[in-house]
Amino acid sequence: MVNDGSLKRLEALLTLSIVLRLSEKTKRVVARHIKNHKTLLTLCDGTNTLTQIASKSGKDKGNLSRLFQRLEDLGLIYVAETRGREKYYKLTLPLEILQEGLISE
Repeated sequence: MVNDGSLKRLEALLTLSIVLRLSEKTKRVVARHIKNHKTLLTLCDGTNTLTQIASKSGKDKGNLSRLFQRLEDLGLIYVAETRGREKYYKLTLPLEILQEGLISE
């Protein structure tokens, strides 16, 4: 059975596959986001909201919101679940696999 979270993950995986097939410049941008925001990305395990990630990381929620929108656009993270107004973020793939995909080509 396909649920909303599965569809969102599939969409994020498709986006990521497109990004990884793009230019080396685009790949460098994605790799830089992963490197610079690794700590934040590890908190994207599907159990944390943006508010919780901001609190745990000491980062400004507004800045994180903009960053997470970029990361979603790149297919690195997706909203695994929404409860009320809170979104629970999850990595599309484990960080190790994301990094390997960027450097193996």
